[in-house]
Amino acid sequence: MIIFYGTEDSYGEGKAVPELKRLLATKYGFQVITVEYPGATHAFNLNGPDMNYLDPGAEGLRVHIKWNPEATNDSVTKVVTFLRENLAAK
Repeated sequence: MIIFYGTEDSYGEGKAVPELKRLLATKYGFQVITVEYPGATHAFNLNGPDMNYLDPGAEGLRVHIKWNPEATNDSVTKVVTFLRENLAAK
């Protein structure tokens, strides 16, 4: 499993992912690859205008989404590599 996340994610993934990774490793022996993008928001790969909306599931009830082209390009490259390595016939 590979997880890409931004540190400014309104849903708390910037704080939750490292804890999830530790939990899965210690409790189940499951290895997770995580890639953190400092300053990236939720849906950083959404190529469009910045968005703000209310969501009771978000921290502070507000969500901010901003496209981050650097994180997007990096994550696409990494997910393609991950899939090639893990789904290739062996």
